[in-house]
Amino acid sequence: MSALPLIFSAPFVLLALLALPVIWFLLRTVPPEPQRIAFPPLRIFSKIPEKQPVAARTPWWLLVIRMLICGLLVLACAGPVWKPAQTTPGNGPVLILIDNGFSSAKAWEERVSQLEQTVREALQSNRLLAVLPLGNPVREIELQNPDRVLASLETIQPLPYAIDRSAQLPAIKEFLTQNTNATVIWLSDNLTLNGSDDFPQKLAELNPSASLILLRQRTTETLALTAPDTKESNLSVRIIRATPDAPETGRILASDGRGNLITDMPFTFTKDAATASVTFDIPNDLRNRISRLAIINEKSAGAVYLLDSSHNRPTIGIFSGGSAEQARTLLSPVYYIKNALLPFADIRDNGNIDELLSQKLDALVVADIGELDSQTTRQLKDFITQGGLLIRFAGNRLSAGNDDLLPVKLRYGDRNLGGALSWSEPRKIAAFAKESPFSSLTINDDIKIKRQVLAEPTPTLYEQTWAALEDGTPLVTAAKNGKGMIVLYHVTATPAWSDLPLSGLFVEMLRKTIQFAKTSDKSISDNNSASLPPRLLLDASGNFVQPGATAPYLKIPNSNRASAESPPGFYGPEETGIAQNTLLPTDNLYTFKNIPASFEQRQIGGSDTRDLRAPVLLAALLLFLIDTLLMLRMSGTPLRINRRLFKNSLPTLLAVSLATGMWGVPKAQTSEREPAALETRLAYIITNNPSLDATSKAGLTGLGQFLSLNTAFEPAPPSAVDPEKDELAFYPLIYWPISSTQQTLSNKAIKNLNAYMKNGGTVLFDTRDALRSLGTMQQTEETSALRNILSQFDVPALEPVPTDHVLTKTFYLLKSFPGRYDNSPLWAEASEARDANDDTPVRASDGVSPVLVTGNDFAAAWAIGERNETLFPVSGSDPRQREMAFRAGANIVLYTLTGNYKADQVHVKDLLERMEREHMQ
Repeated sequence: MSALPLIFSAPFVLLALLALPVIWFLLRTVPPEPQRIAFPPLRIFSKIPEKQPVAARTPWWLLVIRMLICGLLVLACAGPVWKPAQTTPGNGPVLILIDNGFSSAKAWEERVSQLEQTVREALQSNRLLAVLPLGNPVREIELQNPDRVLASLETIQPLPYAIDRSAQLPAIKEFLTQNTNATVIWLSDNLTLNGSDDFPQKLAELNPSASLILLRQRTTETLALTAPDTKESNLSVRIIRATPDAPETGRILASDGRGNLITDMPFTFTKDAATASVTFDIPNDLRNRISRLAIINEKSAGAVYLLDSSHNRPTIGIFSGGSAEQARTLLSPVYYIKNALLPFADIRDNGNIDELLSQKLDALVVADIGELDSQTTRQLKDFITQGGLLIRFAGNRLSAGNDDLLPVKLRYGDRNLGGALSWSEPRKIAAFAKESPFSSLTINDDIKIKRQVLAEPTPTLYEQTWAALEDGTPLVTAAKNGKGMIVLYHVTATPAWSDLPLSGLFVEMLRKTIQFAKTSDKSISDNNSASLPPRLLLDASGNFVQPGATAPYLKIPNSNRASAESPPGFYGPEETGIAQNTLLPTDNLYTFKNIPASFEQRQIGGSDTRDLRAPVLLAALLLFLIDTLLMLRMSGTPLRINRRLFKNSLPTLLAVSLATGMWGVPKAQTSEREPAALETRLAYIITNNPSLDATSKAGLTGLGQFLSLNTAFEPAPPSAVDPEKDELAFYPLIYWPISSTQQTLSNKAIKNLNAYMKNGGTVLFDTRDALRSLGTMQQTEETSALRNILSQFDVPALEPVPTDHVLTKTFYLLKSFPGRYDNSPLWAEASEARDANDDTPVRASDGVSPVLVTGNDFAAAWAIGERNETLFPVSGSDPRQREMAFRAGANIVLYTLTGNYKADQVHVKDLLERMEREHMQ
């Protein structure tokens, strides 16, 4: 039976089919019920035919129908199954190997379902079982009862990095040596990194007598993302796939460290291509804010690429001390420096040094400057010691003397052709030393140096030399100064002294030089004993999670590809930390090609198993209805059909037929939150406190009515949400009343709420304790519960809403945010650092704070009953306090919907007029 696409779960029931001949005989010998004829006193003889036929046997077609009914009932009881799942061969122990690397996350539910099916099959056949996730730490393989394995399946999770399958081979070999009759099942993601994995061949060689089953994914749809060179003129990323089965088109989202969307770009694979590329052509200020690139709808850590500060395009200022004549385009050093740096840096070349330093540069390039005033010299020194990079080029002014902003001490004058300290012919550049940053560059023999400034010989001159001429004299020298660095090119940035500015080598040398613009990052890299604590980590699905207490530190230097010792994520301080990614820029994905013949290959979830009991029973029921109608017709009972009833019941009958399924259709996933997706509504967190939840619902209902009457926003009735089970993305604002008995959140709830806040949602926490805390956020039971909750989320720093905040003018002009109480401030995300000469708060993205905190019990002030009566009194001294509470709620809701648009200068005039009118009143 196993070779057929149809099996029966209870085949012994089919023996009942042997009774069909007996049933045939009984039905054939029993005639149908005689026809009943009415006997009126008159006209009786006229209606009775002369010869009345009486059936001696049951009609053959009626016998066939009834036999079919009996046969279908027997088949349904036997449990017919179409295309049953393939069973595990053998009767020995079963070893299940499961790929749990980053590429398995997208189809993890299907993989776990297959794993559960295999474990349950082993449970029915009383076979011992072992499950080995190939990405987990190497350990001894132990056989267990299937029921224990089934209970522990939830502990098996995908990992956010590429796994090393071969590390588990010694443990597998030891297991197969002890269990020669074992069956090995490998749930494979069918992917290998860079095509160098020979795990199938090595596994087949361990025990030739073992049964090997390879369960592949149906299709290899995994997409991954890398950034080959993030310091080019435009940010370019590379999308890779293993097979053409993967989607041909998609979009990449670029977001900042707070999860705010910066831009998105589409990508398209050409036919059968394994890679595609996307270039983000955006301003440098926006580009430097990007910290996360992700492929939409690709549930994998490999589809996320993190960028730290070392990937930013540096902002570089250029200044020349040349004369007005030298300022002409082709004679100006700025022209050559700017064109060399433009592909991989943001250039600032307008203004003097003071103006350039005020623009927060990463590096400053100066060409041929002589003596500087004391104030400018002090500013340059401060710039360098605080981490800046100063790149200088020689010239007539520099050759006239020395200053304190040089990496080496110079000799007075310069060396040129035909002069003092001269050489007879131009010199070439010597090969770069291995220790030099230029060591990977190729030198063009056509480059000639005709003039240079010389350095005084010192014991440390060789260590400070990055490039030299054939005679050993330095061409480029460098030295650290505080946290920064000074680099000197001993020639000019124009072709006057050498051919270097006309060559491609000049561009590459400058490119290597400005990599030291982030000297704080270099100091970390240079310290071989450094280790950085994790700040944010990625899970296998590509979502940010908070590092646990046992999360490993990142050791410097590291391989840059994530592993168990260094999971993907951000390490170290936000400004100078390091991003660890799942893939390297040069990685590629491939599928396994040469699978040994000893493997029996199947597909994960490959059999479209259908349970045929429902359609068989439905067929029996339809035949039974047909038999009943025929019997009624044969007995003379008139069949009258109410057309209206038939018309009304027809849709119901069709719906029942479709629901039952004519082919055993598998269960379909339905949307759990369709109403919330169709209408905009507010929500509140279920606290399992009936009184508190009722107040939240009544409060949001009252606020919704106020919004409908006074604004253009008409929210639908509020929803009660459970952050662990419900989709939160439909709600712009979620109200969360905090109680002293607040329950601990599960990891799934924390993850959902973190994702909600990072994707633009706002949670309004209300401790309702303003009277007891006296508006100072001092410790109460509710405040303690709130702090415990916020400690689990990635929330920004908070501050009381300032008077110039958008919340104070989104719809109504407000000075405070009262609720049932009026002595607690409203807390929101703290503004970022301000410019020294600017009093305007600088806020990221649309300015919407993901967290708002109050203790004024908003819901109680908004709450209304069935007859629109207020449910709770307010305790403030202002007779308009409830009205102001509704206004505060309206501002908060519209703030979450519209962002900081009221901060635009176009609204200033109208706001001033409104403020003047209110002041006069």
